[in-house]
Amino acid sequence: MNPELPPQMSDIPSEGYVKYQTQRVPKHLPEFSLFNSLNKIRTKLYNKNLIGLYPNGIGFGNISIRYRDESFIISGTATGTENTLTKDQYCIVTSCDLRNNTVYTEGMIDASSESMSHGIIYATLPEINAVIHIHSRSIFDFMLARKYLKTESHVPYGTPEMAFAIADLITKTEKHDGIFVMGGHDEGIIAYGKDLFTAYRLIKNLYEKAILGGK
Repeated sequence: MNPELPPQMSDIPSEGYVKYQTQRVPKHLPEFSLFNSLNKIRTKLYNKNLIGLYPNGIGFGNISIRYRDESFIISGTATGTENTLTKDQYCIVTSCDLRNNTVYTEGMIDASSESMSHGIIYATLPEINAVIHIHSRSIFDFMLARKYLKTESHVPYGTPEMAFAIADLITKTEKHDGIFVMGGHDEGIIAYGKDLFTAYRLIKNLYEKAILGGK
């Protein structure tokens, strides 16, 4: 047991789970001041094909901001076809119960499949207020080649085991850049920062190096 983890994050079953259970209260999201900024940054990521839809119809990528305490607002599931989202295509994750593999939400849409990965970052690092999850073969390979932080390749995505691995990674590493590779989630990368713009800049810088050929 890692004493630095919040109590609900301890004693995670070692085998992990493929999917989480969801408990959603259907309601419209309240007005929140960062909605326009959140949506604009998501659209920038969409236009760079870092959030979107694979040819097989599977969506990828999501974005979130801290709402209150450890709750957060995150883009909803199956929104990868959309360049710009409405407020009802986001939801509030009020809590993540990893022990019971359950995510509790409020909104008109279910939360992204990576909600527990976002949630563990907010729970572990109180100074972090934004998390972005993207997919990119070029950036993924670029980061692996340069030995960026990564979760182990045997840890499956969207599971309590992945959340536990992320908490372990970010609490045991003395110095890191606020971005890491999801070793068990092909092409998956997570960036986080004190605000949306800090998290986005980390991705933008890597995009310019790995895809546009910058130094």
